[in-house]
Amino acid sequence: MDVSVIIVNYNTEKLILDCLDSLYAKTEGLSFEVLVVDNASPVRPTLLPEDRRITFLPSPENLGFGRANNLGASHARGKYLFCLNPDTLLMNNAVKELFDFMEGHPEAGVCGANLYKADQTPGHSYEIREPGILQELINSRSCTMARFNEDFNAGTAPKEVPHVVGAALMISKALFDRIGGFDKDFFMYLEETYLCYQVRQLGYRIYNVPTSRIIHLEGQSFTLRTHYEDFLFDARRTYYTKRYGRAYYLLSNLPYALNALANFLYLRLRGKKNEAQIWRYRLQKVGQPAKPSAK
Repeated sequence: MDVSVIIVNYNTEKLILDCLDSLYAKTEGLSFEVLVVDNASPVRPTLLPEDRRITFLPSPENLGFGRANNLGASHARGKYLFCLNPDTLLMNNAVKELFDFMEGHPEAGVCGANLYKADQTPGHSYEIREPGILQELINSRSCTMARFNEDFNAGTAPKEVPHVVGAALMISKALFDRIGGFDKDFFMYLEETYLCYQVRQLGYRIYNVPTSRIIHLEGQSFTLRTHYEDFLFDARRTYYTKRYGRAYYLLSNLPYALNALANFLYLRLRGKKNEAQIWRYRLQKVGQPAKPSAK
């Protein structure tokens, strides 16, 4: 078996069925299996358990993104694991492109696809900087300056990056098992960032492969969803503390707070109240304990 595709379901059955249709329509030239982990969805899936294209793995609890992928990986038979978000649609033979790249580049520990928005414009595919205080400072320009596609590869050549987005991430199962899978301290967000850090610590490299093209139907709404904001803030604290120590995390809160305040004021002055309330909530989170990770 060449590749084990792992998809995590949490109330996304319809999205996964569309994802599976695109996966089977576009993927050729390699052997693969699909494992769908149901993260104790409140709305129980009815079609996925009967879908013969997949191995359906129900979890008795919501494990979060990383641990659910770990569960899928424990049942995987492929040489490579391909973690794929449910809200994705393949635009080409994307899995084969990533597989061929990994086979031809033994120095590569992880690779990821170029991600596109629903309208097929460039989407967030990777970062050119690691999370940290410098990134917090740079983020302060997010509402007033363009990013100039710093997170999308407009060329055709693979690009080495610090980490790729976990929506379409490939890693060898042997390396994944060696690391111990996604770190269990992360519930949602930044688990793939920490995984890529661990991979680089072992001497491997991380690459974006632009010839692998996938639509990521990532939510573009500015509606405030406090539980997601809580998960994001908790993941940020976990990442900084695990990698740099608690003192670094506390120091990072200063530029984080200044960034949140600047964006809140900027958006309020422009009359964008819905967008502004996100930054207000983030400002309020600084110095507060994060909510428990488990639901």
